[in-house]
Amino acid sequence: MWLRIQNVLIILCLFFSAYASFASDAINSVALYIVLPIAIVLSIWKNRGIETNRYETILLFLFAWIFYSYLWADYTELASRELHRCLGSILLSLIFAINASEKKMLPWLYLTFLILYLFAWIYANNNIEFALYGTASADGRGLRMNDAKLNANTMAYYTFFASIIVFLFGEIFRERVLLKISRYFFWLLFPLSFFTALVTASREVLIIQIPLLTFMLYYRYWYRVESKYRFFLIIVLTVAFFALSGYVTTIYEDSFLAVRAKKNLTEDTRFFLIKNAIDVGLEYFPIGVGAGNYRMYSGDGHFSHSSYLELFANQGIGGLFLFVLLLGLFIKNQLIRFKYTKDKRYVLFLAFGVVFALDNVFYVFYLDMWLISFFILVATHSELYYRDNPVYIVFENKRK
Repeated sequence: MWLRIQNVLIILCLFFSAYASFASDAINSVALYIVLPIAIVLSIWKNRGIETNRYETILLFLFAWIFYSYLWADYTELASRELHRCLGSILLSLIFAINASEKKMLPWLYLTFLILYLFAWIYANNNIEFALYGTASADGRGLRMNDAKLNANTMAYYTFFASIIVFLFGEIFRERVLLKISRYFFWLLFPLSFFTALVTASREVLIIQIPLLTFMLYYRYWYRVESKYRFFLIIVLTVAFFALSGYVTTIYEDSFLAVRAKKNLTEDTRFFLIKNAIDVGLEYFPIGVGAGNYRMYSGDGHFSHSSYLELFANQGIGGLFLFVLLLGLFIKNQLIRFKYTKDKRYVLFLAFGVVFALDNVFYVFYLDMWLISFFILVATHSELYYRDNPVYIVFENKRK
């Protein structure tokens, strides 16, 4: 009974924190300094310790290295800000790592991110001026969903997370309610992804969502179904394409996204940020410029827009190695387990790992507590699913 109460309290703490992320600064401070600490205390108490899994361990080593890099950071105020953000990521990722090892908690933990996504849209609708039509002005500017609290890129990645969650509900979990939710909402991911790409003017949405949704479509409605149903799917998709293509094309061509997509890569701000980050990392090789200090060397006070390059510039080869190890180990494990078990669900985890690794080329995830915690949630889920597999013991003994 007490364990059940603890679980309910932890979930309520996470739900409140998801809401607080887009509420006032005062409410968000309550979440960060009161609610989440309560959740971690309850989690450690329930777990009788902080034992988690290999992915969270590597992530904690990465954060430890970032904290250590404070010692050689010239701009200590910036370094302190980065360490403060790291503390939030440590706290939230630990909560997910501990609780995702319980099967009954998993749906509720995933639901936390859907609540986060919902409140992100509510915040954007109430606080950010953006437009769907007529955003491609003569000077190449547009009304983009973006402000200090809700970055356009972050909204794009929340859409990616929502897609993964909706699909997993129908493929990994066997509860009837979750299965129905997945089946009904799966088709909404297509217009939602397109709409998100338009209002955020984020090319990453199209780069990520088009192949991801194509894979999901193939996995669910082609790979495992009979030939007669495949033929029906082809007809439905063909009719939908011809019915909607003209409308979709018109909207796209009148959007700020189209303007950004036509811009030459060498003219994009990110091209210069990438080049500068590489130059700074090489100049201060092998330990980098210290926590959060790359902004002072970037030329325009901006971050690199890439997890890999941000770590390389700030924490040198050590930080980059640990992050690549974290993602690479996850991808490698899914490949090995699929080859041995032939369980197609590992392909789902693999697809997530590949897309997540690609996403980190375009944005800095490890400093955002929600972005990096979602990886920990899925990674811990993959470990739990693996250990529930009957071949787990046989496979592990064979590897040893």
